[in-house]
Amino acid sequence: MLNTLSSLDLRLIRVFRAVVDAGGVSAAQTTLNVSQSTISNQLAALETRLGYRVCERGRSGFALTAKGSLLLQASRQLLDAAETFCVEARQLERKLVGQLRIGVVGHTTMRAHARLSETIRRFRQREESVELILSMLPPGSLEEELINGGLHLGIGYFWHRAPSL
Repeated sequence: MLNTLSSLDLRLIRVFRAVVDAGGVSAAQTTLNVSQSTISNQLAALETRLGYRVCERGRSGFALTAKGSLLLQASRQLLDAAETFCVEARQLERKLVGQLRIGVVGHTTMRAHARLSETIRRFRQREESVELILSMLPPGSLEEELINGGLHLGIGYFWHRAPSL
């Protein structure tokens, strides 16, 4: 009886699906690159794990049982969901998430503000999962927030270079 799903179960379900897609155990040998007896043993292991027969196989050919047909539908949903999960998990690796705290010196030129606005707009289009927090600060406060970790990025004009930045 199947109470939980293991990686072995997923492998057996993939074998089952490959056999069905190929039209039988013999035809699935090439796809799976294993012997007919190995495939038969894997199908038997799946049936033992499930507690019922999923197919009739032998000299008379291959045929799904009624439960096997239902299992095929469920296996398609499961394996498609697993593939979707893998794709989404890989995409998250390259995705930025969280907060980006930016401080800007309040008395910058209008031209600089326009460029900053355009840059922020493009960033938000590209990185929708990042929450931008923009603060207008005097130079001394901006420097202090950067040093203390309150800001990730500071934009402005400074008269001296802070050794800790």
